[in-house]
Amino acid sequence: MRFLMLLLVSLVCSPLAAQFTHSHWCKGWVVTNAGDTITGEVSYHVDEDVLILRERGTWHTYTSQTVASFVLQDTLSGEVRRFRTYTYDAMGNHYEVPLFFEVFFEGKHVALLGKVLPRLVRWKQNRSWERITSSKLEENIEGNALTQKYLKKTELHADFYLIRTQPDARPVRCTKGLLYKKYVSKRLYGFLADRKEALTNYARARKIQFQRPSEFLTMLVYYEHLMAQEPQAALRP
Repeated sequence: MRFLMLLLVSLVCSPLAAQFTHSHWCKGWVVTNAGDTITGEVSYHVDEDVLILRERGTWHTYTSQTVASFVLQDTLSGEVRRFRTYTYDAMGNHYEVPLFFEVFFEGKHVALLGKVLPRLVRWKQNRSWERITSSKLEENIEGNALTQKYLKKTELHADFYLIRTQPDARPVRCTKGLLYKKYVSKRLYGFLADRKEALTNYARARKIQFQRPSEFLTMLVYYEHLMAQEPQAALRP
């Protein structure tokens, strides 16, 4: 239970709400794709998805193309934060690229990740400015007659993702803002369909509220428990 509460604190307080700035330095280490571990002071540039590491007066620049994972001691929250590199189609154009994801929960079979990504925000001019959001970066419509009626801006938004902890797995966005979407339970059941019946019974018996981070994490922990029981069940007569 203590482990679960620590996860809850990380999910609510640190994740993606505590944005890094270019002047924010933390003690940590970087593990490269070649297997080398480099320790020093790390600055994570969220908007560019770039790492800067200071080691004995030497500065190194890393991207998700060359880094497998990194860990840092967040000086703002005091927590240890872990990041891994996964390939993901962030722009919705069927082209996957390596990106850094923060790891909030990692079991043997499933993990919960977080990521800050850019989204296009448009303000439509009518009686008042109306905010319109899109999960995809839209094509540039400069020169169009409608351009004068829109003020467009790219903002950073935090999302949560589920992923199978297996080689070549791909993150699947479970919801835009885990705590505020109504249908997060359906997405979770769809992702963990191999144990849907057991998970459904568990959630009903305990009246699980999926929008609450602690109870959402409880479902992931219970799924890991179910998967761990499989070898034992196979040995029973």
